[in-house]
Amino acid sequence: MSTQRNDVAAVQAGRELPADRTPVGVWTGTVTHDDQTDEFTISFTADGGVTLLTPVSSGSGTWTPTDTGYRYTIKESFHPGVGLPGYVTVNVDAERIGTTYKGSGPCTIHRPDGEVVHTTFAEVTAEQQSPEGRDLLAGPGRPAPLDVAKAALIAAAQAADADTGRRVQPGVIEALDAAGFPAWFTPERWGGSPRGYAELTRSVVTLGRACPSSAWLASLFAFATRYVACLPEQAQAEVWAEGPGARVAAVVKPLGQATPADGGWRLSGSWTYVSGVEYADWALLAGPAPAGPPSAGGTPPLFFLVPRQDFSYEDTWHPLGMRGTGSHTLTVDDVFVPAHRTCLREDAMKGRPAGVPAGPPAAPPVPTLAVNGLTFVAPALGAALGALAAAAPGISRTPTGPREASGQAYQVAYARAAGEIDAAQLLLERIAETADSGRLDPALVRRSRRDASLALEMLTGAVDALLRTGGTRAQEEGQPLQRFWRDVRSVASHAVVQFEPAALDYTRGLAA
Repeated sequence: MSTQRNDVAAVQAGRELPADRTPVGVWTGTVTHDDQTDEFTISFTADGGVTLLTPVSSGSGTWTPTDTGYRYTIKESFHPGVGLPGYVTVNVDAERIGTTYKGSGPCTIHRPDGEVVHTTFAEVTAEQQSPEGRDLLAGPGRPAPLDVAKAALIAAAQAADADTGRRVQPGVIEALDAAGFPAWFTPERWGGSPRGYAELTRSVVTLGRACPSSAWLASLFAFATRYVACLPEQAQAEVWAEGPGARVAAVVKPLGQATPADGGWRLSGSWTYVSGVEYADWALLAGPAPAGPPSAGGTPPLFFLVPRQDFSYEDTWHPLGMRGTGSHTLTVDDVFVPAHRTCLREDAMKGRPAGVPAGPPAAPPVPTLAVNGLTFVAPALGAALGALAAAAPGISRTPTGPREASGQAYQVAYARAAGEIDAAQLLLERIAETADSGRLDPALVRRSRRDASLALEMLTGAVDALLRTGGTRAQEEGQPLQRFWRDVRSVASHAVVQFEPAALDYTRGLAA
């Protein structure tokens, strides 16, 4: 490739294009062929290189100037498991006009052994996203090897300050970035290195033992990426233009008002309890708020992707626990959201990625209900383990005074709490292993939802018991046991992890 690019550079030196006609930069667009239209992202570099990404393929090649514009040639390989032949050779003659380019040319589809399957003619149009070209396949900004232990140490050092100041410090956010949490589920084609749910759960629990608020933000930033991958190609390119670690704050409850506009929507309103909004690069907001019961019809809920410069937040987070999450109220005032930054909320909640061809996917999508409990309960498990460690010294001491008669009772309570925490951990591990295995039939999804809410009830009861073993001293401000207790109690109030609806869903499923 380097020799080929040197030859291309020599051609370019003899026929340079004006700056406003060169293709150098990153572009997103559509290609139409055989009565179908597909999305793509393409990058041209000054040395004559071209790299291409689509939802089902990736490739590289070269470009050279022509008398009317430029020509590029790409070998585009399909991703494994998408049910398509081996690769496509693309030859396009194009011309740039301002921030748009259009082109056309023949494309040939080959089997892996080179046999020609089909030849077609393609027409492309694209809009420039960045004037700086880069190798889309090199994964710039790929996170360093996971270092959760270091992040936990940094988080632990400021846990008390995060609680009193209602804010996790920027140094912790940087440590979460370095550990790869915001990039956990970023697709490889955008420079990510997707990891599994079991590893994420273990990592969030480790953080939770140090600082539950930091663990909460790590978990939500990681899981929000799953929804971004369900947006159209152009939106994904915008979110991950600078690398795979963009931080996204997601709100799944439909709120606000959305009015159709030419090419998109006008969005206004307030979204409450947006964890990490202070540090978010993007917000993914569900809306509009329902105007009546579902039977009344109206606009189905959408996800709206909004960049940082288009939203603000109000300091409204003054809770009992999880104070450091900064879950303030996000506000948007008559912001235009282009259509390519939206998708049906239902599709995203079911894990349906945009641009995937019809037919069985390489791996089944993971619906939100299958893993939503991990998002919220894993930080609570870490907090409960932190509470267990904080309560241990008091249990090991021989009680005196009024507490002497309750010594054995406290030891029994501690043992029961430890067992309940262990049992809750086993339930969460089973949820994560089920998601990683791809076994996602409705019965297992209902079981995972039940297990997560049941685990949270067990953790809540366990930390209640642990706080009682600590007596009055454990409830003093600054004592870690009362902080862990408040954090678990705060998670226990979350609407999506209540046991009753999960239990009814599970039992009704048995009768279906």
